[in-house]
Amino acid sequence: MAGKKVISIRFHADSREDMELYERLELEAGSSASLASVVKARVKDSYNRQEHTDQSNGLQDKIIAVVREEMQESGMKLVGAILSGIAGTSGGIPMIAIGDESKLPEKSEDLPNGALEFLE
Repeated sequence: MAGKKVISIRFHADSREDMELYERLELEAGSSASLASVVKARVKDSYNRQEHTDQSNGLQDKIIAVVREEMQESGMKLVGAILSGIAGTSGGIPMIAIGDESKLPEKSEDLPNGALEFLE
């Protein structure tokens, strides 16, 4: 036991939820595995799922930011084209700066890390 860590889990016999959980774990373990190995596998799986969810959410936020940036840029180009068309035909409407560019996210030509895996 020198390099091992031990965690104790107590199930209270007078708690219905505890007993239901214990019975489900016992049923899952069956005769082939110990309850400790089932609990360990469940905890590991839970951490892996949470880690994957966190990575997916981070990637999803990056993709949304890139899409918003492209939409804003396209919208600005469209507004500029419309305003320059109006200025060209009416002879003197000045171009108006729309939005505060300092509030926009910084632009990058690279895809966020993991974007291709997310799309698969």
